[in-house]
Amino acid sequence: MQCDVKLGHRESGAGDERAPFDLESMLLLQHPILPPNPHFFCCFNKLHITAAAKALSLIYAIFYGFLCFLSYKSDHSVAFLVSVLVAASVGISTLYATFKWSKLCLIPFFLLQAMLILYVVVCIFLLFFAIISPSSSFVYQELDAPLNGFLNLSTTVWIFGLMAGFMLLTLFFLYSSLLFWFDYQFIAEVDRFLKSIQKSSSNASKDDQNGGNGRDYINQQI
Repeated sequence: MQCDVKLGHRESGAGDERAPFDLESMLLLQHPILPPNPHFFCCFNKLHITAAAKALSLIYAIFYGFLCFLSYKSDHSVAFLVSVLVAASVGISTLYATFKWSKLCLIPFFLLQAMLILYVVVCIFLLFFAIISPSSSFVYQELDAPLNGFLNLSTTVWIFGLMAGFMLLTLFFLYSSLLFWFDYQFIAEVDRFLKSIQKSSSNASKDDQNGGNGRDYINQQI
């Protein structure tokens, strides 16, 4: 977009000279836009990363509540209370981070996510050890009684199924962590963008004091 900017009266007497002026370049310099980044979209570039992060934060809030429900035991009330407090704090901070765009509130999620991934990896290792050495595996002995013959399947088949389920859960944890990391980067880009806007706005206010008539003419040409 090109427009002519009417220059102010020069001391040399060239009163109404006009010069070509690239208004779009000026606006981009004063108000830069976010650089294109394919990581800010997911699901075949059909869903923005912020929308995906909001949906995942709701899923994780429900998932944390489900984990607390599974860990409930009347004789371990203190441990259950601690797990509820941790799950509630991380779930609330994750919801606040995704809906209010606060990147620092995503840090508790990453910490808990690392612990969950480590826990699942340990479970996979124990299940694998139960398959290769069932006689010396405590896990195999614990699972053999309730699972052996259930639905006409052996304990080994059930352990393979549990391993596959844990592997899928690990992939979900890793992929969702990657999406939240992209959301963290997007929020950081927005913060830098807003800072540049504030800086350019302060510079523009100084320019208004020196050349307000030229700015008014540009607004009339737009």
